[in-house]
Amino acid sequence: MQCQFLVISDFPAWELFVSSSLARGGYPDDEVHFAGSGYQGSVILRHNPPDVIIYYLWTLDMNGYDFCRQVQTIPVLLQGALSPALVYPEARRCGAAGYLRQPVRGEHLVAARDAVLRGETYYPPAPYECMEWETPTDERGCRVLMIDDKPELGDLAQIVLGRGRNDEVRFATGGRRGLAALRQDPPDLIVLGTMMIGLDGLEVYRHIKATPALEQIPVLFQTAWDQDRAYPEMQRLGASGCLTLPYTPQELLAARDAALGGQTYYP
Repeated sequence: MQCQFLVISDFPAWELFVSSSLARGGYPDDEVHFAGSGYQGSVILRHNPPDVIIYYLWTLDMNGYDFCRQVQTIPVLLQGALSPALVYPEARRCGAAGYLRQPVRGEHLVAARDAVLRGETYYPPAPYECMEWETPTDERGCRVLMIDDKPELGDLAQIVLGRGRNDEVRFATGGRRGLAALRQDPPDLIVLGTMMIGLDGLEVYRHIKATPALEQIPVLFQTAWDQDRAYPEMQRLGASGCLTLPYTPQELLAARDAALGGQTYYP
């Protein structure tokens, strides 16, 4: 049976992952469409309803729980990195058809597809596979906004901070969209890229520090600059820390913990 999917996420690479995983899993004829926001997804639903929706839990303009409450006739598989112990109760209350925990394996996606098309739900039981850097916890984490023009870095943060700290990680592409997201819904921590087209990270930082509702939020820069250039500049600005690319999951977790603890991270 051919199936039509709609993937709604801040991360465009998810469309390719879903398509390739379904093809390898025996469903090469399934159609996969992509929407970069909850609003865009809602428009597509009105004109071309899919059979199954995969929705990133912390999509910038609408979280997955709220989206599920609005969509009652099409099964929605939520996708994210938080512990199932936190997600499952709320996902079931809002009517989600299941949960795909990052990093998702192709066979899990195929199993979820088959389950929802049979009219079942997909909530795999424990135990859950842990990453080598992950210390399992069921405590609710903080709210993180990453502002950058490289979605793959947001994807990394979603997995590392979601699984390692149960953080809600949102991603805004570019400085202007990031500032709009900050003003609409201020997070607990900002991870900010330096080199972005249009409004770069240093300009965004100045806007943040000039806005009373935002100026106390800790900011971690991530940059391809070398440490000899990056550290003095970020320290002069008063940033909470700096991650130089490429960085490890352990470094991201350490920088996050330091910033939220009122310390700085310049290893």
